[in-house]
Amino acid sequence: MGCCRSSLSPLDRIAYEYILTFIPVYCKQEIINLSPRKFLTIYRKHLAAENHLERKEYLAAIVSECQAIEELEVLLNHHKDHFIFADMHNLLSICYWQMGNIGQAFLRSLIALAIRIKYTPTDYTEISLHFFRLALIYIVKDELKEAEECLTKAIITGRLSIVLSQSYVQRLEETLAYVR
Repeated sequence: MGCCRSSLSPLDRIAYEYILTFIPVYCKQEIINLSPRKFLTIYRKHLAAENHLERKEYLAAIVSECQAIEELEVLLNHHKDHFIFADMHNLLSICYWQMGNIGQAFLRSLIALAIRIKYTPTDYTEISLHFFRLALIYIVKDELKEAEECLTKAIITGRLSIVLSQSYVQRLEETLAYVR
């Protein structure tokens, strides 16, 4: 299975190894156990979804990403909360938001956040951004108490991030003041 990396072309082998660098060590084995060729074939659908998103082709991005998720879930024995799915659900959340499907944007954002917290609880940058996205969704849904809770968590985790700027945290604080 995972030992068949030698059957990949040199370029595919590099791509495969590169993808693995973004997966936490304790989550890699499940991916390594898969056929690298099958994994790459499916993962290319995720990359296509990213390209569609970049071009603002939201429906095409959703179709590609949903296919990638569905096929990877089968390969991973329906392990729906594997780390590999965090970015996929995040991308879907962004697309659904852009298309005005707030319910699906909310659902996918919750899934992405839960996966991040489970596997990378100290990735304060990503967690803060997820809480902020959820807060915006709550604001649109006029659920201001929940928006306040998410903004508070976004501020706390944003302050812990070494990547996010002080101006980002200030914008969160201004949004929180507005919501209150």
